[in-house]
Amino acid sequence: MRLVHILCMIGNHKGMSLSDLEQECQVSTRTIYRDLRVLSEGGVPLSLDPQTKKYRAYGKAFLKPLSFQVEEATALVCCAQAFLKQESVLTVPLRRALERLTYGLTDEHKATVEKRSCALDIAVSIQENGDSRELFSGLETAIVERRQVRLQYYSKTRDVHTDRIVDPYVITFRNGTWYLIAYCHNQNSERIFRLDRIEQFELLNTKFIMPSNFSTDEFFRDSWVLEQGDSVSVKLHFMPEAARWIQDEKKHPTQKITDLPDGSLIYEVTVNGTREITRWIMGYGDQVEVLEPVELRNKVMKQVEQMRLLYQREAE
Repeated sequence: MRLVHILCMIGNHKGMSLSDLEQECQVSTRTIYRDLRVLSEGGVPLSLDPQTKKYRAYGKAFLKPLSFQVEEATALVCCAQAFLKQESVLTVPLRRALERLTYGLTDEHKATVEKRSCALDIAVSIQENGDSRELFSGLETAIVERRQVRLQYYSKTRDVHTDRIVDPYVITFRNGTWYLIAYCHNQNSERIFRLDRIEQFELLNTKFIMPSNFSTDEFFRDSWVLEQGDSVSVKLHFMPEAARWIQDEKKHPTQKITDLPDGSLIYEVTVNGTREITRWIMGYGDQVEVLEPVELRNKVMKQVEQMRLLYQREAE
């Protein structure tokens, strides 16, 4: 696998120096020399520029061209580049995969893909803190091998540090952040954990059985974004100005919209908890009224009153 990566690098770039190859592959000079010799003896035409001291490979002697259509390759390149704009746990494997993809394209297709990818821009917001590659890799191993994990986790909501034994189900990327969905033996229920709040991680030898009916889509089915909790039926009245925008949005799979004669509308949805949807409601200001449930209506009224007092105090 390292030989393929080396070939892709020296084939895609305008040469790679020995130090570049060492740093990228995280191996010694001696190992790089041996790999280059193996490639050369295997028929790969290598050359060393005496001025720049960089190695180049000519031709496609080692890899067969990938059977991607231009549209397919462009889509993959654009999606990969979106994640590569920011440092993340996917940076290294994505960069290597992108190099192998482009190396396998013909020169004509490569030029076309480069032009077409300039016409697309995909923005991915990544809100990671610190380097979590080791944690990410360890959790992947635990999930694949069905091994339990001991976590020391910081709960920001309760401002507490806890030790937990969990059965890791899946790593998911939501709202710009990586999360772990796992069965928590402390809480005897399925929970969601932010990876950047996992302070310590230990892979255990204890095995667990993954529920056959678990589904990430089903887990988040009634979440507004991520929130878990009791199911709540929410009924909102949007004024005409905001209603024009709400009509075009598919915010939730359970939403139901009823248009009213005056241009306003009734918005009904069933969600887990009310914390996240409350923030969304507040964003529409005086263009929305909470009709149900009473608890949510009172919650919004309280926040509005607190805002009024805040602005009144600043104006005095």
